[in-house]
Amino acid sequence: MFARTSGVGARPFARARIAYARGARDAQRRDNNLRARAQTPPGDAWRDELIDFWREYAGASARDVAALVDVADKVEPMRSAVSIAVAGNTLRRLLPDIDVCAVFAREPAMLDIELASAHKRVLELQDVLCDIDQCADVTGLIERHPKLLLVEDIHAHVERAVEKLATLDPRCDARAVVREFPELIYRIHAYDHVESLPISIQNMLLDTSGEDEARMDEYDRLWDERERLDRGVDDVEATEWMLDGYYDADDL
Repeated sequence: MFARTSGVGARPFARARIAYARGARDAQRRDNNLRARAQTPPGDAWRDELIDFWREYAGASARDVAALVDVADKVEPMRSAVSIAVAGNTLRRLLPDIDVCAVFAREPAMLDIELASAHKRVLELQDVLCDIDQCADVTGLIERHPKLLLVEDIHAHVERAVEKLATLDPRCDARAVVREFPELIYRIHAYDHVESLPISIQNMLLDTSGEDEARMDEYDRLWDERERLDRGVDDVEATEWMLDGYYDADDL
């Protein structure tokens, strides 16, 4: 018959042995934590504090925390939890649903954000990107390109994007395309040819160009040629990639 080792009726010696084992495990855990802290190089105490801050302040994931600590390694002001909280609270007053982790990971200069000027730029973005039919997601745009809240003249940036797109394809409604894809305010300057643009944007150019069937045929011809080069074959037709790049004979 086995003696009880826990709960009501357990022998005093057994209970003491269990308590001792638990205490030993707790002591070992504390020792491990102390050793880990002791191995932290002098001057790096901010790391632990910053990790705790981001988890508590923004519920940051492990990946976000790693990215933000990496930024702080390179940009010393990003080690100040107080400065981040002040700027982050300003962002949340402007855009309550903003992902502050994404913003600061992409643009540490957001630590210098001022409420009045940032509010003005948000209104300018809404004015530029919204029309009667639709309104672009300003919050998502700022998460991807937070520098937009720091520029002096939003309208000038938009105009430069419209001019560049009109240069690439004079037949399109460049302003409508930029309104539909506001990330082009920055991204468009990385492209030098229409064919290098993402397919979704090329389709938008076609939709806004008002061109006739000949333009569509030329579009198909260009892509047929690209597919032949990519695959090294001679029998590719446009219908093979028109459905998001996937081809199924049953669809024809």
